[in-house]
Amino acid sequence: MEKGVLYLPVWVNTSEMSEMSTPEFSINVTSDEIGDGEYMAVFHQIILPLAYQFGPQLVVLSAKLSSQKLLPLTSTGLSHLVHLLKVLAAGKLILFVEDGQCLTKEWDQNLEACTLALLGDKLKPLKLHEVNSRTLSAISSFQNQFKESWPCFKFQVPIPKIEKTGN
Repeated sequence: MEKGVLYLPVWVNTSEMSEMSTPEFSINVTSDEIGDGEYMAVFHQIILPLAYQFGPQLVVLSAKLSSQKLLPLTSTGLSHLVHLLKVLAAGKLILFVEDGQCLTKEWDQNLEACTLALLGDKLKPLKLHEVNSRTLSAISSFQNQFKESWPCFKFQVPIPKIEKTGN
């Protein structure tokens, strides 16, 4: 790990949380049945608290934009995550796009969403849903496992329920 650079690979694709021996190098929160709501919960409950505590000098975001199986986010969800990462490291963010040889409409939309977020364009509103119980459990387990090494996880705040509207 380079001094002042925090690497945060986030894998969210199986039903059990992986064991980690080096929380300083990566974050691995795993869950199935994920979407924008689950990614936002992981970012707000794990990624951002840890990143603020760490205080990186540079943020590197590596994104594979062409596979919904690997990136089960909408382009709007992706733009919100990029926007959240922009505040770290005084805005020093490198977006590394993987899998550019597979140019699809989905890839174009995701790249456009990331680029507009980096440029500071107004974000489209997210359509969030109730975060599934497996993701909530994975977040809680992760925070409990690392609260001694990372004080930002000592005070856990539950994720609020989304109130359903009449529509």
